[in-house]
Amino acid sequence: MKQIFLSFLVVALIVGQRLVPHEPNISAVLAVSLFAGAYLSEKWATMSVFGALVLSDAILKNERFGIMAFVYGALLLIAIMGFALKGKVRVGNVIGLSIVSAIAFFLITNFGVWVLPDSFYPHTRAGLIECFAAAVPFFWRTLASTLVSSAVLFGLYEASRFVLRFFKSDYLAA
Repeated sequence: MKQIFLSFLVVALIVGQRLVPHEPNISAVLAVSLFAGAYLSEKWATMSVFGALVLSDAILKNERFGIMAFVYGALLLIAIMGFALKGKVRVGNVIGLSIVSAIAFFLITNFGVWVLPDSFYPHTRAGLIECFAAAVPFFWRTLASTLVSSAVLFGLYEASRFVLRFFKSDYLAA
């Protein structure tokens, strides 16, 4: 039951985030993908992230299939990286994996922008460098939003678990 509830939460957060207008690269999607990997089984985490992306793309009528393959791949990789947090959700671990997630997303998606046939950048080493250099300002926004979103999401979830344990404990039996 917990897996189904958390899976629904992950799908709702990703779909909601993608449907609500927001500034470019200010998003909680990376943090939610990391959260899915940390708290859901491998099957539920990957199905939830992938399903949320497919559903939101269908609603948005997103037809940019080329680059979206890289976005999907990056977000599924981030969910898989979240598996490393299972039973080890600590502030330092969440911060570290949030940073690694933002870097991985940056590298994978911008490589995708460069490698696709309709790229704005020439398929040369200089073109790849130019592509990554042009994306650096967006990276900082992704990193900041991932760190803040991770702090809020993981913090609220862990706080709710603490409160529930408190109310189930003997503290109230007195």
